[in-house]
Amino acid sequence: MESLVILGKTARWLAKLPDDFEAMAQAVVKKSVERFGLLFAWLGWAEIDGSVSAVAWYPESITYPAEITVRWDDSSLAQGPTGRAIKTGEPQISAKIEIDPSFSPWKEKALQAGVKSSAAFPLLSRGRVLGALNLYSSKENFFTEEKVSLIQDFAHIVATALEKARLFKELDQRIKRLSVLHSIDLAIAGSLDFRIVSRVIFDEVVAHAEAGAASLAVLEPHTRELKVVGTWGFSTKVKDARIPLEDQTASRVIRERKTIHIPDLAKLDEKATSRYQLFKKEGFTSYWGVPLVSKGSVLGVLEVFFRNPRDSNRDWLDFLETLANQTAIALENARLIEEVRTQHDQLLKAYDETIEGWAMALSLKEDETAKHSHRVTWLTVRMAELYGLQGKEPLFVRWGAFLHDIGKIGIPDAILLKPGPLTPSEWKIMKKHPVYAFEMLSKIDYLQKAVDIPYCHHERFDGSGYPRGLRGKEIPLPARFFAVADVWDALTSERPYRKAWSQEDALAHIRAQSGKHFDPQAVELFFEVIAEEETLE
Repeated sequence: MESLVILGKTARWLAKLPDDFEAMAQAVVKKSVERFGLLFAWLGWAEIDGSVSAVAWYPESITYPAEITVRWDDSSLAQGPTGRAIKTGEPQISAKIEIDPSFSPWKEKALQAGVKSSAAFPLLSRGRVLGALNLYSSKENFFTEEKVSLIQDFAHIVATALEKARLFKELDQRIKRLSVLHSIDLAIAGSLDFRIVSRVIFDEVVAHAEAGAASLAVLEPHTRELKVVGTWGFSTKVKDARIPLEDQTASRVIRERKTIHIPDLAKLDEKATSRYQLFKKEGFTSYWGVPLVSKGSVLGVLEVFFRNPRDSNRDWLDFLETLANQTAIALENARLIEEVRTQHDQLLKAYDETIEGWAMALSLKEDETAKHSHRVTWLTVRMAELYGLQGKEPLFVRWGAFLHDIGKIGIPDAILLKPGPLTPSEWKIMKKHPVYAFEMLSKIDYLQKAVDIPYCHHERFDGSGYPRGLRGKEIPLPARFFAVADVWDALTSERPYRKAWSQEDALAHIRAQSGKHFDPQAVELFFEVIAEEETLE
């Protein structure tokens, strides 16, 4: 019963913590020390590459987790309690660390600090081990069967909360990264052509190094082959050629991740490279290959060939490696820009689907059909296009139209769903929904440009609308378009309290309200859209 109380308190405590991964991890290790009466605790997170990151520890004066290397793969550094806990998904208990051969590399320091026993608990969530919670006690045999069971349950609850916080952090970082990369894309898209950059690199190699030829080979991750994507100075066509991973020239550069110099190609074994005959035909005498490394990953190889003997020195090597660094940056940028374009499109699609889902959820709450949101959205976007809005503006109009009544989330159901007419005091509350929409959407960066319709679609051209009583062109243009589309769809749709108007009567009403309820220009655009529909029919 006591364990259930503790776990219940833990769940409530975690729920109150902010979705900050590092702060939550720090709170967890501190809580572990205080709640279970421990000397020390640290939390390790299992990374994809097999390493374990020390995320937090308490007391913070003990910094050894940040100083050691722990892994959870099959290496020797994964044989300790933390690595085994992550690999097996089972708690690893050291009842007496003094006689435990697996407890390393901190045994001596631990004993000096008064540590007598330890335990590493896997952080399990949804069937996956995320890391380990490592605990240390001043008592031998501290981690009894009962305590192990309780702490493992504690670790399960903690793992779920940490996973959520970590995913939130990764998503936030991804969105920020996409935003930054997209900004970079807009800034350099006009000039960042990798073919031009590679040509400049080749020109620099030739101009400053008197090289006979140069090539650029890019590593293809799926085939693990190198593909030649650019050349200069070859008499034989070699572009798009492929270099197998067993090759002792460019592929050796990739494998060893360092600059390779072959001073005499004639001494190279014919079986060592698939390009032996090519080198002989071209008359190459020596070779330099430099890895293109960006953010720790090898992207390819910059190769330089000489037909005449050449003495190399440190300056030459520094120059060549600098050119390789520039090439790697250009290549990485080109790849990132393409990735950003793809991810940006995917992100916009996800945003669009999410927004449409919100609109559908709200329409279901009000017992409206999803077709209403789609119809008014299409009409408004088409009016915006006829007006001449370009780029992303129609997208913001689309989002704003879908979310036009999102502020009604803040209206009590007793008022929102009331079957009869509203009282004056209830109308006062109902009229706050555009303000609620503004307060909600203006805090979301990517929706700030979509807030005009939700905030202003009840304003009237003559100034008699709400919530601010805007007049004429004080009303944002998208809201003026939407007001016409919304009224049209409302009049021509069946309602529980009235029949649908005929199209003729609805069109006449909209024409009559031009300059009163509606912007005359918006009315004319609306009639153009209606005429288009009739033509299509």
